[in-house]
Formats: sequence, structure tokens, C-alpha cells
Amino acid sequence: MDQQLNWRVSFSVLLVLVHVTYSQLQCPSDIYTNIQYGATETTVQWEEPVPPPDYILVFQSYSQGTFRVGISYVEYIYEHPITTFDRLSCSFQVIVEVEDRQPPVISNCPASPITVVYEVGLTGHAGAEWVEPSATDNTGEVILVERTAFPGEPLYVDAHPTFDVTYAFEDPFQNRAYCQFQIRFEAVDTTPPTIHNCPNIVTKVIPLQQNGTFVSWDALEVTDNSERFILRIEPEIQSNYFTTGLTEVQYIYTDLSGNSASCFVNIHVIERDVTPPDITHCPTSIIFGVKPGIMETFVHWDPPTATDNSGTVFTEVHEREGIYSVDTVLVVVYKFYDANYNEAVCTFQVSVVEDDENPIIVGCPTEDISDVIRSDDKNATVNWMDPIGEDTTFIANVIQSHYPGNNFRVGNTTVEYLFIDSAGNNASCKFNVVLKYEQTEVSSGNDIIIIVLIVCLTVVIVVVVLVLAFVINLRHSKEVNTPRPNSKLPATPGIPNESYTALSARRPLPPSDNAGYLTPSPN
Repeated sequence: MDQQLNWRVSFSVLLVLVHVTYSQLQCPSDIYTNIQYGATETTVQWEEPVPPPDYILVFQSYSQGTFRVGISYVEYIYEHPITTFDRLSCSFQVIVEVEDRQPPVISNCPASPITVVYEVGLTGHAGAEWVEPSATDNTGEVILVERTAFPGEPLYVDAHPTFDVTYAFEDPFQNRAYCQFQIRFEAVDTTPPTIHNCPNIVTKVIPLQQNGTFVSWDALEVTDNSERFILRIEPEIQSNYFTTGLTEVQYIYTDLSGNSASCFVNIHVIERDVTPPDITHCPTSIIFGVKPGIMETFVHWDPPTATDNSGTVFTEVHEREGIYSVDTVLVVVYKFYDANYNEAVCTFQVSVVEDDENPIIVGCPTEDISDVIRSDDKNATVNWMDPIGEDTTFIANVIQSHYPGNNFRVGNTTVEYLFIDSAGNNASCKFNVVLKYEQTEVSSGNDIIIIVLIVCLTVVIVVVVLVLAFVINLRHSKEVNTPRPNSKLPATPGIPNESYTALSARRPLPPSDNAGYLTPSPN
């Protein structure tokens, strides 16, 4: 019996689709192109977009080639052959515009300039005649867009010696053509300039010995029908300085047509003493005071003086110094004359009044003026503002003990001012100038330690010096009282001289009881 074996095989197939997304297509930017007026189409080229691998172009709205005037929308669409839903696209515009760069053509533009002759001085207007220009254009359309003047139009000749005329023509594409020419007004001038204020002669008086001076006069007023002229001066003047005597100056005005007019100015510089005397020290008003009960006083002042360039001055005085009673008011006048009667006057008022009021002192220091100086200085300069005395009359005298800038020694110094008015009333101002040595402050514990050490060291040094001095003095005393070896000593009964010699060589001898004699040692 045959056995039949049946096998069943089963398997699965897994299909995996991998989707890869690519970036967008890169189309050209919008393409602009121009064609000349009259043309209807042109050729446009561009670089085709590049799709990813395996993508197929399924749509293109326009191909490279001929495009007509207007806007064309170009679009590309690519699809993947397997996954048709994966689509890429891009688009751009092709814009074809008509361009016209040719301006209109003008005919009959007048040659420039057109000359109009008129008489100089004419006011009002004049006109010029010309044939107006025309224009044609390749578009067949042209219009006149600007015209600055018409033939025969009145133009004001006094305001416009020349006048520019412009015609402008424009086609539909705003191309313009211009026709420009000039109208020139020419005048005939036979009238010279007119000088209205020629001074003829100018006189200037100057002081003696001055020899010359600057002279000026009003500017000449000149008019001309052309309103344009040239000035020439003869002789040429570098400045307006003229020496003593007569100088003639000619002003010549010439217009542009050669017409001229002249003005002769004679400058006469005369030397004469015209300088008044120069007054020195003319007093202001003076008030003299007297004590109540005193009826008069001697009134005096420093008289003014004067000098003059001539060297001679005459003086006339009204009211003089002298004794005047209370309530007197004098008007003192000094008149100074020179030989040419040039006068200078000095006037002031002098009054006599009762005065029992003391002067008022302004600026007297209310506190001491203090300063410090270094310990190695002996004095110092001190400054202050001087006080001022004020009085109803005047301060006749000021007495002061010291002056700002004096040298002052250490300590207190009294400074005094005494102000005395014309009546003898007085007032004083006192203050002190205080000078001190500057003091060194102990700033820390270390400074105290240093000061103590310095004091101790000083004491030790003093003690050592004293001890040394004592030892030196003692040694000096012994040397004076000790006999030298082999010296002869006074004889002492019962003791030979040799014993003293040996003894003195071994040790110092004791003090003697009597001058010049020694006591022998028990040894």
C-alpha cells in the first residue's frame, strides 16, 4: 500500500513602501522682458527645473520659446511613478511688455537767440515773434505738455534782459523732446550816469602837529538808466588818510555803454589847535564837618590841574579855599584855557555842615584771625581785607597799627584801625591776629610705643654720658695727684724715699692729708 504524503507550505510576503520626501522644485524667478513698440512677440528662454530621481514630468503649461505681449503663467508638475500621490510642482511668470525709447521728433524749432532791440530806460514790456515748433512720433500720438511763452506775448524787459522759451512734446510712453531757445533784449544807451550828491569840498580841522587825518564823507548816490556802471578814482586812494593841505579826488562813473560822469571832491585838511586842556584830578563834591558849637572851619581841597598840547594853560577860578561858616555851600569852578580859547571846565560843590556822628566802619573782622605755623618757623605773613570807613562828610585820616601782609610772631597781636572824619569824630576797629605752632597728634598705639622707646633711649643715653663723665673726671683727678715713677717726694721722718717709689708702682696712693705730702702705707 502506497503511502501518499501531503505537505502544506505557507509563507507571507511583506511589502514595505518607503516614502522619501524631497524638497520643492526650484523654478526661475519671474522673467521680465521688453520688446520695441510695433512688435507683438519675443523669444524667452530659462533654465528648466531639476526634479529628484525617478520623478516624471506630468504637466507643463508653457515651454521655452515664443511669448506674446502680456503675462504668461508657467507651471511644472512632477509625479513619482509608484506613489502618484507624491507630487512636486513650481511656477513663475513670464511678463512681456512693450517698450518705446524713441522720443518725438521736433520740427521748426527757432534758432537761438531771437533778438529784440529796445531803448535803455524803457519801462513796460516788449514782444517777440516766432513760428511755433511741431512734433511727430513713431506711435502716431504726441502732445504738447509745456510752453513757457507765446509768440507776441508781452515780456517785461526791465525784469528779464534775457528770456528762455521752452516747448516740450511727449508720446504715450512719456518720452519727451524739447525745443529751447532764448529771447535776448538789447538796449541802446546814450545817457551817462547821474551823480546826485557830489560834495565838491570837504574840510577837516585837525590839531597842531598832527600832519594828517582820516577824512570821510557821505557815499555818492549815483543812478543810471542801465543800473550798471563802473567806478574809477583818480588818483587811486589806498585809504581815507589825507595830509595837511588841499587834495583833489575825481570820481568817474562809466556805464556799460561807455557813457561817463565825474565828481571832483576837494579835501581840505587844516591844522588848528582844537584840543582843550586835559584836566587832572577834578574833585567830586566835598562835605566838611564841624563839631556842634563850632561856627566855621577852614575849607580846602586839592586843586585840579590841567595840561595842554600847546604847553600854555590859563586858569580861572570861581570860589577859593578859606574859612567858611556852617551851612555854607560853594560851587567851585575851575576853567582852563589855551591860547586858542579851547576850554575845559572842572566843577564841584563844597559844603560845611555840623557833624557829631562817628564814622561807620564796614568790614571790620568780628573774630580773631588765626593761623598755625610750623614749629621751625619764627613768624608768618598774615593777610586780611582792610576795613573801610564811611562818613556823612569824608574820612580825613586813617591810622592803623599793622597792614595786611605784615609778618607776625607766635602769640596774640592786636591790630587797630582808627578812622577820623573832617570834624574830628573817630571810630576804631580792633581784632587779634593769633599765631600758633602746629601740634603733632598721636594717631595710634604704635606711635605711643615709639615715643616711650625714644624717651627711654634718651634716658639711657643721658645716664651713660653722666657715668662716663664721672669716670673720666675721677681718672683725671688720680692722674693729677699720683707722682710719676722715680720722682722725688718730700722726705718724711723715719721713712726712706725708695719705699714711696715702689709703692706707687704697685697701686694708687691714698689721698694725702696735706698738700704735697703722702701718708706711707702700712704694707
